[in-house]
Amino acid sequence: MTTTVVSVVPLPLERDSRSIKIAASLARLGYDSRAVESLASTRPDRLPVPVVALSRAVPQAVAAASTGSGGGPLAVLRRMVPRGLSERLHLVAMVLGYFVLRPLQGVLRAPRGDLYYLHEYRLFPMVRLLQWLRPAPVIYDAHDFYPEVWRKGELSPFWRRTFLPFLSAWEGWVARRADAVVMVGDGVAGLFEAAYGVRPVVLRNCHDSRLERQPVRTVREAAGVGPDDLLLVSVGNRKPGQAVDQAVAALALLPERVHLALVGRFHEGAVETASRLGVEGRVHVVGAVAPEEVVPFIRSADAALVLYWPETGNYENILPNGFFQSLAAHLPLLWPDLPDLAAIVGRREVGGRIDPRDSAAIAAAVQGLIDNPGRAEYARDVVRVLAEQVSWEREEQKLGGLVAEILARGQGR
Repeated sequence: MTTTVVSVVPLPLERDSRSIKIAASLARLGYDSRAVESLASTRPDRLPVPVVALSRAVPQAVAAASTGSGGGPLAVLRRMVPRGLSERLHLVAMVLGYFVLRPLQGVLRAPRGDLYYLHEYRLFPMVRLLQWLRPAPVIYDAHDFYPEVWRKGELSPFWRRTFLPFLSAWEGWVARRADAVVMVGDGVAGLFEAAYGVRPVVLRNCHDSRLERQPVRTVREAAGVGPDDLLLVSVGNRKPGQAVDQAVAALALLPERVHLALVGRFHEGAVETASRLGVEGRVHVVGAVAPEEVVPFIRSADAALVLYWPETGNYENILPNGFFQSLAAHLPLLWPDLPDLAAIVGRREVGGRIDPRDSAAIAAAVQGLIDNPGRAEYARDVVRVLAEQVSWEREEQKLGGLVAEILARGQGR
């Protein structure tokens, strides 16, 4: 009888490359791999495993309650009532959503698993209820160390003193009850262990070329730049720890034929920055791309910028998807000297180290590639070899060993 492993995902599965890779790998490893997504994917037929959406009727309210991103009914509420009251209502809505609504939806709709692979600690109450109905072990994939994502100085007293401590206690409760915890890198795993007393297994978020799908157009076509233009690309949704404005400012120090394409969500502000600095027309916000299309989409670029800087503990130890996707696209890399990135790159000449907060340093690194075409080609060759060594196929073997161990342990009990 085939063992069923259920991936539990807080977003549409189609929007999270790590969740897709893990679900697909579990199927390749011989398990009946299924996924439960909180919010419905728009094209479930393109996904590598069967999916069940918990909610189609109220996804916006739940998403706003869980992310605070500014959309949905809670955003309207925050504009109508004082901030302190809206934040308290936000917390109440989140607790009701994850401790009441999602567990009930899970009982009614989620497939029963022999193992649950959990991608969001706030969905653990639902999994816990499913465990009571049918005992099964849980692997919790924390991805990053989210307590160190926030700019705490910008948070209200309620968020600092109540909301974040509550969320951290919630995640610690999950970590100590999971049969294993997984994270994307050694640095964030160390932060996690220090906070919760649980040492995660590291599965790096390398690219899986087997899942690639050709996009309708390339990034060069989407940006509308010609073959003689030099196109830089930065991959990933904009986050506080990314120096996007500094990268835009670097264009003012470079020849007019140098362009920057931003792949991902929340980059609209870069257009305003470009206009203010006089480089409008050279910054191209191309938007989000399906995870399995990102690598073939960006291959036509000339180099990739990795723009994270150590604003918080999480960003200091980050291993972003965009780094691995740029590697897989064989693009010369201009990257920051962060510990986990340095551990992978080592002494290899993959392009050049930069301080993303220094526009002049970014411009100098790009100019170095322009002035030395042979160096750029050499960097591309080095990246190509490194990409073969840093592959999801190797991480998949580690995943297979972990799942087999947890299942065997559960059968022993």
